Amino acid sequence: MIPRTPLPTGIFREPGRGFRVEIRIRPLGLRRRRFPRGTPIDAMLAWRAAQQAEMLAHRAAGTVPVPDTAKARAARLRRLDLVALLDRAAGALERIATILEQGVRR
Repeated sequence: MIPRTPLPTGIFREPGRGFRVEIRIRPLGLRRRRFPRGTPIDAMLAWRAAQQAEMLAHRAAGTVPVPDTAKARAARLRRLDLVALLDRAAGALERIATILEQGVRR
C-alpha cells in the first residue's frame, strides 16, 4: 500500500471523483467546490484563499453574501411568491371589508 501524503486544511479526497475543497467562516456558513483529479493543489488553495478573503471581508463589513446557487434562487423566488400572495390576500380582504361596510350601511 502506498502511503498518501496529507492534504492541506480544507481539501479532501473523494474516491473516484477527485477533490472537495471547503471553507467555513462563521456565521456566513460553508462554501465548497469539487475539483477533478488532475487539478494542482496550488489551484485549490488559491480558490480556498479567495473564498476566505471574500467571506472575511463580508464578515468585517457586516454584510452577508448571497451565493447565486439554484437553491438560493429557488428560496428567493419562493419568498417573492409568498409576498405576492400576501399582497393579493390583503387586497381581497380590503375589498371584502368595503363590501361588508356598504352592506351594513344599507
